[in-house]
Amino acid sequence: FTAPCAWTSHAVHPVEMLLQSIGTMAGPLLFAFSLPQLWIWMALRQLQGVLDHIGIDCPFDPLHYIPGVGGTVFHDDHHRVFTKNYASCFSVIDDLFGTRYHPEESELERVRGEKAAAASVLGLGSVE
Repeated sequence: FTAPCAWTSHAVHPVEMLLQSIGTMAGPLLFAFSLPQLWIWMALRQLQGVLDHIGIDCPFDPLHYIPGVGGTVFHDDHHRVFTKNYASCFSVIDDLFGTRYHPEESELERVRGEKAAAASVLGLGSVE
């Protein structure tokens, strides 16, 4: 999918789902989450997957404020450029492996303009 939407957040190859599941379950296993904590964690991970695929950078995305988390724009670039931004959540992984996409400034301005237009249509005000 070159233009992701929320309903495509789970359209992945089984191997990719397995690898993402390992990453998702590492925290609960390391910190011995209780069942309610596990449910909350899983709900947050699902929310993050959906928010990464809605196509706009929402100000209410809870992971937006955590350093090292790529966010919607980072993940959208993965769908547009296929050979970059492989990390599902932590963009620092792509920094370490040299696979992070660095768009030209003109391209960055165009994408910001498109996202701002989509946000205004949805009534989200100005978003970066």
